[in-house]
Amino acid sequence: MISVIIPVFNREKTIERAVRSVLNQTYSDVEVLVIDDGSTDNTGDVVKHIMDERLTYCALDKNMGACFARNKGITMAKGDYIAFQDSDDEWMENKLETQLKTMLDNQAEISFCQFNRFDSKGHSVLPQIDEGFISRGDLLIESVVSTQTILAKRECFSEILFDPQMPRLQDYDICIRLSGKYNFYFLKSALVNMNVQTDSISTNWEKLYIALDNIFQKYPDIIKRYKQMDFYQTRYLALAKEKTGRDSKKERLHCFLLKPSSRTAKKFLKTLVMKKSRN
Repeated sequence: MISVIIPVFNREKTIERAVRSVLNQTYSDVEVLVIDDGSTDNTGDVVKHIMDERLTYCALDKNMGACFARNKGITMAKGDYIAFQDSDDEWMENKLETQLKTMLDNQAEISFCQFNRFDSKGHSVLPQIDEGFISRGDLLIESVVSTQTILAKRECFSEILFDPQMPRLQDYDICIRLSGKYNFYFLKSALVNMNVQTDSISTNWEKLYIALDNIFQKYPDIIKRYKQMDFYQTRYLALAKEKTGRDSKKERLHCFLLKPSSRTAKKFLKTLVMKKSRN
């Protein structure tokens, strides 16, 4: 059996679609655990009106965040495998069947797949990487694993859980830790429709800055070991600082020292030249 965990907060208009896309999977041996993270709208009523014995609804006393809700679901899960769905997204009907077969055929411990991203800019298919096992070094370069694409053996979450202190990049953070112990297999097939809402945390630059700052504080040794990870995450941190009105000279200089020929390094040099000419 596969346990599918869906954290939800005030998604009365989208939660039914998300839940039914799991219940309607061609692989039907599932339990769906909807963890209501203190919703104040009609989310609970919508879920309760979905009549399916495979569905369990759990309402938390107060809003604790998606990571806490996912961890609650993990403790409740009874399946041999665990997957995660977001409350505003939709799965293709063959997602679980396809991923499970891929895992069994390749003896994979964790799998993830492509997704269709729909936002104000249009439609894109991500990530664009090669199918197959992905090394830890490549996995850590940047965030390529989205939570709702993950299917993993239950044992992977026996000791490693989501960090409630991460306001963004929760998927990247947990993959840093999981990849130190388990293998990852990427399936190059878009099996999830991701719908980015206007109030999605993935559009919040302040939360991205806090999350990236947390990453650098939590994993200094890992970042030092993987130079590509160091470069790309430092670049993102510089961008997040700039978007939130913070000074990014330290990060831009670090990127320059890591990759003098990169676009980021050239931008840093151009900024220095402009400032010097003005003086």
